[in-house]
Amino acid sequence: MVSPLGLMPPANGRTPLLLVLILFGLGPTASVFGQSEYNFHKAVGGWDISAHKGAPPIDASDVTITDARGGRRRLDQQLDGYVEDVVSFGSSRLVFFHDNRLAIIDPTAAKVVDDFYAVGTSFSPAHRFLSFTQIIPRWAEASQLYLVYDRTQPPQRNCMAARCDGLKQRHCCLS
Repeated sequence: MVSPLGLMPPANGRTPLLLVLILFGLGPTASVFGQSEYNFHKAVGGWDISAHKGAPPIDASDVTITDARGGRRRLDQQLDGYVEDVVSFGSSRLVFFHDNRLAIIDPTAAKVVDDFYAVGTSFSPAHRFLSFTQIIPRWAEASQLYLVYDRTQPPQRNCMAARCDGLKQRHCCLS
């Protein structure tokens, strides 16, 4: 007789204890490790940032921003994937790195100002400009094209995609 796993029982008819432990003992342990809780915490400038896994079914992060006086604000929307890092972008913005995306955040209002796909990110010395390589995932219909982001300008001025007439708005050179 062959078991459902295709194993022949031993000659004495008893299932080896090691096999029982492997089949039943490791199953629950593996699922506990697979469901480990995700938490992120970092102090950036005068802000304390914490993120944790959002509610299912989507894979997203809930973010809380706390100011120097202890005032807590919850970000106005979840961020895709997991927050990997947060960097101060001038005195009034934070940049969240999450799931091959950048989110520009206004921490005072706890609002996502802009969010786009990007990799290979670097900041200018004064943190006015953010340069990066844009990526477009296979499943996306389109993405915005940013290659230099100027934190002193609104998202519409930094966007070169047709949806925001970005190419028509470019009138001068970057300094």
